[in-house]
Amino acid sequence: MRLVGVLGGFGPRGDRMAQQHIRYTFSVEDSEGVKAPATLYGTYDDTKTVAQLMTDLAAMKTLVVAVTDGQVVGSEASFVGSGAAAPTNFADSDVSQVASFNVPNSAGRTWNICIPAFKDAGITAGHINLADSDVSAFLVAVQPPGGDYTPTDRNWLATGALKDAFLATRKHRRALKRASFEVPTS
Repeated sequence: MRLVGVLGGFGPRGDRMAQQHIRYTFSVEDSEGVKAPATLYGTYDDTKTVAQLMTDLAAMKTLVVAVTDGQVVGSEASFVGSGAAAPTNFADSDVSQVASFNVPNSAGRTWNICIPAFKDAGITAGHINLADSDVSAFLVAVQPPGGDYTPTDRNWLATGALKDAFLATRKHRRALKRASFEVPTS
C-alpha cells in the first residue's frame, strides 16, 4: 500500500515523489484532566508504507512529548483531501442540525454515526428519507461488508446493519448563531 509524510522524499533517480497532505494530531491532557489538540500539518511521500507512516508518527510524538508538560494521551495521522465547492444550498446549512444513524457493534452496543448539517433534500415529512439515492449510497458504504473499508466504532469493533436513524439538534459552543447584538451604553 502506498501512502503519504511530513518530509518529502526523492526517488532513486532524484525525481520528486508525489506528496499528499497530512495532519498529525496529538491529544495533550493537563493535570486537571483537560485535553487539547496539538496539530501539525505537512506533506508526505505517497510511496511510503503504513508501517513507515506509523514509525514517523511515533517519532513526531516523541518530539511533542519533549516540548509539553502535559501527557500525550493519543496520536493520529490523517490524510487531508481538498474540500469541495460549497453546494448551492450552503447558506441554509447548520451543523447543529444532525442526522444520527445507529448501528450495533460486535459487542451488542449501539454506535452512532452523526452527519452534521444533514441535507434538506434527504428529509421527507420531518424524517430521514432512507430511500433517497444519496442517503442510500452512504448507508451502503458504512455498513458491512464494506469492501476495502470495514466499518467499525471508535474502539475498532465491527459494526452491523442500520438499526435506526433520526434527526436531532446538537449544540456547538463555537458555532452559536448570533440571536441579538447589544452594545452597552456609555
